[in-house]
Amino acid sequence: MHDFWLIISLWLIAITIFVFPYSMPAQDITVESATPANTNTILIIPSLPQPEIIQEREITQPNFLVSDQIADLTSMIHDNVNAERTDRGIKQLEWDKTLADAALGHATHLADNKYVSHVDKDGNGPSDRATCYNAEFDSSYGAGENIVQMSTHKGLEYSAQDAVNAWMFSPGHAANIKLPAWTSAGIGIALDDTGIAYVVQMFC
Repeated sequence: MHDFWLIISLWLIAITIFVFPYSMPAQDITVESATPANTNTILIIPSLPQPEIIQEREITQPNFLVSDQIADLTSMIHDNVNAERTDRGIKQLEWDKTLADAALGHATHLADNKYVSHVDKDGNGPSDRATCYNAEFDSSYGAGENIVQMSTHKGLEYSAQDAVNAWMFSPGHAANIKLPAWTSAGIGIALDDTGIAYVVQMFC
């Protein structure tokens, strides 16, 4: 009987050693093998942002306005000035070709010499220019003039509004725009050799 129980004990030990290690629950086996190399898991590596390709270009000349664009810009500025007057209940300015010619003459002089002034290098002011071009004006007021020097690279509409805004933020220039005594106006625009615009508006 003693030998019988000894045989049973040895048999149970053998089962414990050789069988149970291969009877581990399935989840343990899964955890053990859960590595990217041994599973069907797709490892997604985020793509790194590609470096931006900057195309360099050599700027060989400034962005000059062509004649049609200058004409459009001239008209836009004139309309914007009249809009300022209309908002204040002031009669709109009539377009005056003679004043426009006088304004263009002064704008060209300023662009050629790259300076801004209501008095040219010969000492002539707005009324002198108006007289030179045979423009009719009230001698008690003389002729009025607004000037702005600006870049036009942001486009015609922006440039037209920018010019008038600059004038409206200047008390003397704004006074010309809002003066009911002025009934006519003309605008001239000239570019210097870098593409900068010189805008002259004359009033009478």
